[in-house]
Amino acid sequence: MTELAQALADLRQEAGLTQSALAHEAGLSLGAVCKLERDESPEPGLVVVTRLLTALLKHVPEEARAPRRDAVVDIMLRIGQVSK
Repeated sequence: MTELAQALADLRQEAGLTQSALAHEAGLSLGAVCKLERDESPEPGLVVVTRLLTALLKHVPEEARAPRRDAVVDIMLRIGQVSK
């Protein structure tokens, strides 16, 4: 499992969301979220990651948001999906 897939699954579980609930809140299909978590999909683009983070971070306590967001952005930078 890639770092992004693991981070997505971990953050979703920490937020107390099901894959279905995350998909709904992010405006994505359930299949897309499932494939991302199982690492069966190409790396998502910035729009998809932004939607996922926005949906997830609403459910993470304020004090934990910045480190979680920064960790996902770091992963995305390392896989070349976004630039500084």
